Amino acid sequence: MTVLNAGQHLCAYSVILMNLHLILEAAGSIYMDSSIAAILFAALMLLAAAFASSQIDKYGRKALLIFSSVLTGVCLVAIAIYFHLKIIGVDVLAVSWIPIASVMVYAAVFKIGVGLVPIVITAEIFPTNLKTIGMTMSDAMFIIGGIVAIHCTSGWSSLLGCMPPSISLDRLHFHSYFHDIVCARDERKVFRRDTVYVKR
Repeated sequence: MTVLNAGQHLCAYSVILMNLHLILEAAGSIYMDSSIAAILFAALMLLAAAFASSQIDKYGRKALLIFSSVLTGVCLVAIAIYFHLKIIGVDVLAVSWIPIASVMVYAAVFKIGVGLVPIVITAEIFPTNLKTIGMTMSDAMFIIGGIVAIHCTSGWSSLLGCMPPSISLDRLHFHSYFHDIVCARDERKVFRRDTVYVKR
């Protein structure tokens, strides 16, 4: 639960959410105003959450986590490459749609798995007598992950510019969710086994 809850922030969720205007303005995109992009970002997250909450039992937590982890990582890599090319002097005006597209795809795929699965698992994993303590500890890991991600990104950005924090958060993202993908079990099988046991 520590990796799942803290990992949400280590895949740049809080950083993108808090700095969305700055990221899009620094990208120099000519296709959409950053204020409209922020509204669209929130709307996409809402739609993705509604879709994923109805499909999470059908596809399983692990499948949604893998799908979401890979695509959020690809979006972060695309943003990092765009800023790297811009910093070294390549004319990126023709592809200035990439940061907006990456951020919007990030919003949708983040909420489908990485943003929703930890909440669902936290609610399901703890027995009734330990649910309060478990939810408190999971929320504490969520907050600690957010504090670490924001402070690290803020420090790196002031020292190194915009691109190194993107690459570093992308590495942390892949490391944290690689752990979950390798270590996670398919909950549908566990649920079926437990249901059969209860019926007997």
